[in-house]
Amino acid sequence: ENGEELPGEFLLHQNYPNPFNPSTHVLFDLHSRSNVRLTIYKMLGQQVISLVSETLPAGRHEAEWNGRCADGAGLASGMYVMRLDVEAESGEKGSQSRMMLLLR
Repeated sequence: ENGEELPGEFLLHQNYPNPFNPSTHVLFDLHSRSNVRLTIYKMLGQQVISLVSETLPAGRHEAEWNGRCADGAGLASGMYVMRLDVEAESGEKGSQSRMMLLLR
């Protein structure tokens, strides 16, 4: 419709800036309408915050993370993992993860 080419698969891009302080941007591509969950975890696997949890159309999407957990408390410097879980309306499922560095 708008002349943009749709991605051929879902893809979680590296956040930018990385390392970051106070916030970072996360881009991800969807090749079809999908249920999406984008979650940030500590290195030991504890969930910090869910940035996206909804059904989104095909295309490129962006989320911003301010380095805080779900209750608004600031987090310490360190490595964190962002994980994108996707379930397309066609039934296709997948996930991708990337690491990011928060510097306070």
